[in-house]
Amino acid sequence: MRRPPVRPTPRVACAALTTLLAALPTAPALAADAVDRPVLDAFNAVVREAGPLSESQPDKAIELYERALLDGPARGFGRLHLRIAHLHRVAGRTAEAAHHFRACLSDERVDPIDRQFICERGFEQVTSPLTIEGLPDGGSVTVIEPSLFAGAHQNGSRLPRGEVLLVVDAPGRRAERTAVAVEGPTLWTARLGLEQPEGPLVPEGFVGDEAPPPVTDALPQWPGYVAGGLGVLLVGGGVAVGVENQDTLADIRARQSAGRCGIDVCAGDLTAAESRAGLADGLWISGAALAAGGLVWWLISGEQPVIGVLR
Repeated sequence: MRRPPVRPTPRVACAALTTLLAALPTAPALAADAVDRPVLDAFNAVVREAGPLSESQPDKAIELYERALLDGPARGFGRLHLRIAHLHRVAGRTAEAAHHFRACLSDERVDPIDRQFICERGFEQVTSPLTIEGLPDGGSVTVIEPSLFAGAHQNGSRLPRGEVLLVVDAPGRRAERTAVAVEGPTLWTARLGLEQPEGPLVPEGFVGDEAPPPVTDALPQWPGYVAGGLGVLLVGGGVAVGVENQDTLADIRARQSAGRCGIDVCAGDLTAAESRAGLADGLWISGAALAAGGLVWWLISGEQPVIGVLR
């Protein structure tokens, strides 16, 4: 008796299709895409240039795709995101791969079948759902790293596989910063911070019963000078770090163009540069806030009386 043919499961079929299309480095965009001819021509041109570099110089290929993604007729095209996602995935950079698979999935110009079976499937392969239990009412979880997925975490949503850094906030407790390994569907019990103290810091009985006379005085001006001076220093530091970081990025891109650095080295340098960029932003933003606060304090100091009564 002849056995009926064995049909592959949808999961196996999707994986095979993803692997097949990703293995065609110079495959052109499909006519089913809802884009004009100039977009197709621009995409195919960059594929012909970057495709042969995908194995020998993947970072150079990523640079070419990113350049086309940011400028030109194919700007923002989902198939460029798909190419970049595949190269990051091969290099083991799951956060970057997930980010670009997600961008490909959200571009409605890409053929719907390809978005479902290639972009969505690729996103699922490099991410896993994170479900959090034990979070009290009013609590929240914020993703800090990877930075491409930073923001409020919706329970059960998918995050890149690997270590993620979370901050747990709960009413009446201090924020708790925790690293969680996401290597598959993950159920994690929220780790809450220490309880915040309630009531006055000084017991009522510690202060005498007799109330001293009210004290009226103008606000001191020195806090405004201190805050303003510190703010200016922070802004200057942030600008200096940012300028230096731009030179570092230019050097990394030059080494990538010349093919003088390996994947790991370039990836490490770029990660460090991103961290310095975040530091620079934090410095100048904090400095600007301090300087503005110092100016406000200076303007109101000496004009508003302070009346304090100890009981």
